Amino acid sequence: MTIEASASEISYAGNGVTLAFAVPFPFDTSADLKVILTDEDGNPEVLTTGFSVAGGGGSTGTVTMTVA
Repeated sequence: MTIEASASEISYAGNGVTLAFAVPFPFDTSADLKVILTDEDGNPEVLTTGFSVAGGGGSTGTVTMTVA
């Protein structure tokens, strides 16, 4: 039996302009994703609002932030 490994984490640096960020790995629902915003001091915050998720259903998708 072969178990295929795939990346399940991606990190992006915000630039104050970009709103949409690709999710290059398959996921089922938005509940499968954890969106984390890290401030200038390196403090992470798990977001529950301020973004929308498109895609999923076993495919890749996009996280779109409300504010850049």
